[in-house]
Amino acid sequence: MSAYRVLALDIDGTMTNSRGVITNQVKQAVRRAEQSGLMVYLVSGRRTPHVRMVTDQLGITTPFVAFNGAVVMDGTKLLSCHHLDLSQLQEVIRSWEKEAFTVFAYGNGLMLPNLYSGRPVWGPTRHKITEEQGTLKNVSSLLDCKLAVVRLMVADQQDVADAARSMATPHLTGLPIRSLFTTDHQGLWIFEILPAVGKADGLVFLSQQLGVRPHEVIAVGDDINDVDMLKWAGWGVAMGNAPEAVKAVADSVIGRHDDNGLAHFIHAVIDGYTQHDKDPVAPLQVQKG
Repeated sequence: MSAYRVLALDIDGTMTNSRGVITNQVKQAVRRAEQSGLMVYLVSGRRTPHVRMVTDQLGITTPFVAFNGAVVMDGTKLLSCHHLDLSQLQEVIRSWEKEAFTVFAYGNGLMLPNLYSGRPVWGPTRHKITEEQGTLKNVSSLLDCKLAVVRLMVADQQDVADAARSMATPHLTGLPIRSLFTTDHQGLWIFEILPAVGKADGLVFLSQQLGVRPHEVIAVGDDINDVDMLKWAGWGVAMGNAPEAVKAVADSVIGRHDDNGLAHFIHAVIDGYTQHDKDPVAPLQVQKG
């Protein structure tokens, strides 16, 4: 146990199950991890307020990473932030708005409101906007956006998000950005453009601030945006529900989110299990990478 100082956890699909719920078993395991002396960092693709909601729910007071590494926060204090240069994305925005896509622009979570253009038709997209009332403002166009944008995206049906990706891709070559095509637990398909950083960058920033070395970090995730973090950490752990491409880069593969795989793993680590143990822990379905 003494070899590890940090437990870096993705949220969706790792801490949450397929219904988007963090079970009591996971909550108890995270609390036990903190009580045992581990620093728990949440490292998520979620926006800043949504990560903070989880830290509050769990009673975690350590810093966290949001926006897939673009933002690092300590409570309400901004430690690090990377923005997009929208002047380089004018053709992307213009093409999306010409097709009447609903386009979202999000800042770091401290400056509100966030912005969107377009009039959504699809129910889940409209529901997303309704949920974010008070923090989201409709504008006629994002071409003259003054917000310091961390994430630019289309969130809609799969074919719409895929079309947004196809239209944007020719304009993104050579730019200091990264793009992701994912789906969330509410059924929205998302094509997003972010600064050219990843979860590992946010985790490296935090680790350097606190004098933590990679071999002292356990990172757990379930999706493509977790791969860089799993590779960087001394012990990269993939959830059993992760795609094969994620499992392939992990040192260990544990149980599924719907089977409280994270909770079982945390308890095992606290009780002395390490990635160097020769025999897998049967209840965890651990596989060595």
